[in-house]
Amino acid sequence: MKKLIAMICVLALANCALCEGTALTVNGTALNEDYAKACMYLTCMAYEDTVSYYSSALGIDYWTLEYDDGSTVFDHVKADGFKALVMQTVLCSRASSLGIAQSEERLSELNAIAHEICSECGLPFEDVFKALADRELSQMVYGALVSAMAVDDESILGKIDKADYLSHIQYLFVPFDAYSEAPELKTGFQSLLETLSGFSGDYEQAAGLNSEVNCGEIGLSELEGGLLEAALSLPEGGTSSVIETEIGLFVLRREKGSDEEEYLKACAQALYSAREAAFQSDYEKLFRETEYTIDAAFWDSLTPPKN
Repeated sequence: MKKLIAMICVLALANCALCEGTALTVNGTALNEDYAKACMYLTCMAYEDTVSYYSSALGIDYWTLEYDDGSTVFDHVKADGFKALVMQTVLCSRASSLGIAQSEERLSELNAIAHEICSECGLPFEDVFKALADRELSQMVYGALVSAMAVDDESILGKIDKADYLSHIQYLFVPFDAYSEAPELKTGFQSLLETLSGFSGDYEQAAGLNSEVNCGEIGLSELEGGLLEAALSLPEGGTSSVIETEIGLFVLRREKGSDEEEYLKACAQALYSAREAAFQSDYEKLFRETEYTIDAAFWDSLTPPKN
C-alpha cells in the first residue's frame, strides 16, 4: 500500500483520557473511539491523491478550504464519514441474515493491510482490522441489496447500442458494376465469395486472389439494413452467407477478440447503476430510521490530518 505521506497524523482527541470511551452507539451497538478513528482514517485515505495535489502542486491545505457558509472540506468529509459509519454498522448487522460473509482468504489479506496501516497511523491493530473488515462487509451487503432492486431491464438495456461495442467486422465485397452488365457472372461471384469466406487468414490475402474482390474492416455503426442485422447475429469468429445489396455482394466475418465482453460489462454496469439509483430512497430511509447516540465532544475534537 502506498505510504500516506499526508495522512501520518492520527485523528485524535484533544483529551487523551477519552480514548477508551464510546464514540457512537448505533441501534444498540457501541462503537469505541479508536474504531471510529480508524473508520475516519479510511475515509480520509480516499482523498490522498487530492490532498497531495493541493499540497505539493498548489501549496494549499485541502482540508481547510472553506465553503461559502464557512464550513471546511474536512467538516464535510467528517459528516460523510459519520453517516458512512452509521450505515456501515446497519448494513453489517444484515450480513448474517443475507448469508453474506468474508472468506478466510480475504480476511487474511485484510489482516496484512491492517498491519501496514497501523504502522502509518499508530491506531490499535484490532480496531483498524475491524474497520477494514466491516467496511468491506458492508459494501458486500450494499451490493446485494442493490442487486435485488427491481428495474425495467429491457428499457435500460435498450438504451445501449450494441453497435458501439461489436465494431470489428471484416468484409469481402464485389461491387454491383462487376456483374451488372453480365448477370450470369453474379452466380460465379457468389460462389467465389462463399469459398473465400472460409479463408482462415486475413481477408486481405483472400481478396488478393481475384481483382474484382475488395476487402476491409468496418464498424457496426457504419452498417445498416441487412448488413447490420447479419453482423449483429454473428458469433465471435463467425462468417455470414453472401449478402446481396444494391451496391454489390458482401460476406461479413466478426473477428475474434471483438468487444463482446465490453458490451456485456456496459450492460451490467447500466443495470447496476439503475438499481443503485432505485435503492437510494431505501438507503436514506434506513439512515433516517436508525437510532444512534453520538459523543459530540469526540466528533468535534477530530482534526484533519496534517499536510
